[in-house]
Amino acid sequence: MAFFGDSEGFLFMLQSTCTFPIPIDFSFIIGDKSYPIYKLFACMLSPAVLRALQSDATIEEYIIDYDGDKEIFVQILNIFSGKPFKITEENSFDVYKIASELQNEELINSNYV
Repeated sequence: MAFFGDSEGFLFMLQSTCTFPIPIDFSFIIGDKSYPIYKLFACMLSPAVLRALQSDATIEEYIIDYDGDKEIFVQILNIFSGKPFKITEENSFDVYKIASELQNEELINSNYV
């Protein structure tokens, strides 16, 4: 008994949709650099992005006013690929500035910031 009718047809449809590449549909802009990311991850990282997308789902970029070490932002984005990010006394000011721009309370209230 197949819930979705023809189980072979459903299995083919499921396998077909799983192989479609999902395009990266959003970017954070810092200075003249663009950091591509999925909208879902951008919303998880930034409540400010989530609110902006709730009012206009077609937004494709979010500008962050930050002129410090851009590698810190890359490390924050790498969290989504499973790489750990440790906030230290040395990078805490940069993390705080970025977290403030993203309106990310969890980063703002972290131990070192």
